[in-house]
Amino acid sequence: QALVNLHQSWDVDFVNAVQMQNTINQQAIHATQGFYRKFKGFHLDKSKLPSNPSAKVVMLDKLLRPLNSSDELLRQLDTLVMQGKKKQGFGIDHGLGVGLVSITAEFCFSVGACRLLMCNTGIHRTSCAATLEQSIILTRCHGLPSRYLATAAHIIKHHGVRVQNV
Repeated sequence: QALVNLHQSWDVDFVNAVQMQNTINQQAIHATQGFYRKFKGFHLDKSKLPSNPSAKVVMLDKLLRPLNSSDELLRQLDTLVMQGKKKQGFGIDHGLGVGLVSITAEFCFSVGACRLLMCNTGIHRTSCAATLEQSIILTRCHGLPSRYLATAAHIIKHHGVRVQNV
């Protein structure tokens, strides 16, 4: 009887935690969408564009390609957050967190933003996503050849990222 009650209590706590995380995600996506509208408006401000029509076309092309990519990432984030909202409770998709973490990382990178990654539950899922993200940053920003991406992720996973003082 005690084990049944413990299991039921854990299930209720889990559902409450999932509902709280979904609420946080929904608030964050709305704030992110507001930020992105301002960000996009700032970069597409007509007063900042050159007056020469051909230069304007070139400038808009250079601006719209990355912004279109960011638009798509934001749509994917919104879709994932809304999926989490619909699946509250026991039908939750446990793989949702990894997708949300990786797409958030890509979106933040695309707009030059920083983000913090914290986890109280789902530690292994989040640490794997953070390890992969650190490896991608090594490839994208620090010149690590892409063929070593998996090797770097493996080393970070097993040995960590700190350099010990000798």
